[in-house]
Amino acid sequence: MQALVSGSIQFSTGFGTGTRAAMAGAPVKGIIGFNNKPAFILYGRRESGIRSIADVKGKKIAVTGVGSTTDYAARAILTHNHVDPDKEVSILAVGSESVFAALQKGAVDAAILWAPGFAIAEKLGMVRLQSLADILELPGSGVVVSDQLIKENPLLIKKFLRGTVKGFHYVHDPKNKDEIVSSITKDFSLERDIADTNYKFMLSILSTDGNISRRAIENGIELTRQRVKTSESTSELAKKMYDFTLLEDVQRGK
Repeated sequence: MQALVSGSIQFSTGFGTGTRAAMAGAPVKGIIGFNNKPAFILYGRRESGIRSIADVKGKKIAVTGVGSTTDYAARAILTHNHVDPDKEVSILAVGSESVFAALQKGAVDAAILWAPGFAIAEKLGMVRLQSLADILELPGSGVVVSDQLIKENPLLIKKFLRGTVKGFHYVHDPKNKDEIVSSITKDFSLERDIADTNYKFMLSILSTDGNISRRAIENGIELTRQRVKTSESTSELAKKMYDFTLLEDVQRGK
């Protein structure tokens, strides 16, 4: 966020981090969303005796970091299933590169996973406990920019948005499936069946136009209120966190 605000970079995919920073007063905005359904799934180890969500009580759960989107995901899933995330489990921040490894090696009993790791976990026999997408509309990934860039260079942002929306359309076009699965296989060094599983999951949550639903935004704000204390209304906070006016221009062909 410091690099974004200083102008060292123009765009960031740190969407959750950026919009939460905006809620706390940082001069940044989310300008396009990649999905209304979050791409996070809680998996558990059979070796830890986990067969259902109730079995995570007293267990260790890996997330990327304290206050991260995966931390929010874990807490939302646990709360939905009547497990107290502060009293009945231990949530451990292990870093984004170590979440899957910690689960695979048994350093933790469960973890919040995302593509492509979740498909590997399933092939290894891990237990899929709950997908956040099944219980909650929530802004997933997306792009944030500085307020200054919106003011000073809206044309650059529009070019970026046009390219991104074209990318959405390309991924959703069935005739491009083989090429995309091959790309996933190569880029992430995955077996073809695992790449195909990731592609299907991506299609199930990927936006076609970059819009984020009002419900997703409101849910995201309410979830963030658990960490960022504020008396501002949801509508006021939405204006601080998001600005889709340039996306709307692009969608209208402007």
